[in-house]
Amino acid sequence: VDGVPMETAQEALRLGAQKLPVKCKFVVRPDYAGS
Repeated sequence: VDGVPMETAQEALRLGAQKLPVKCKFVVRPDYAGS
């Protein structure tokens, strides 16, 4: 997710993943500089 802090993106995706019947994984690019 581009344009939001990593903590906010992680929390949003964590909440969304609870609704999905599959495993989800948060992946960060090695060259990520942060927002």
